[in-house]
Amino acid sequence: MEILKRNNVEIEKDMGYDIPFVFMRKKTDSLGGSIPDEAHLAMAVKEFFTDKDGYDTMAFDEFLTKLNAFGIPVDWSSML
Repeated sequence: MEILKRNNVEIEKDMGYDIPFVFMRKKTDSLGGSIPDEAHLAMAVKEFFTDKDGYDTMAFDEFLTKLNAFGIPVDWSSML
């Protein structure tokens, strides 16, 4: 993600689409509000992945929770 690079933010745990998901969620939900600018957005994304209480599948779990909350089914049989 270009904003992360511009702000010298590197994230070691890059599992698939986790970084883009967290980045877009924080950008759409908080940029211009509790996250005032792109530099703070980059740090907020990094903090998500370096959270001491976090775990490897936290972003994916949040993604699945959002799908469920909006009633969007996941056809697991087509993915397995």
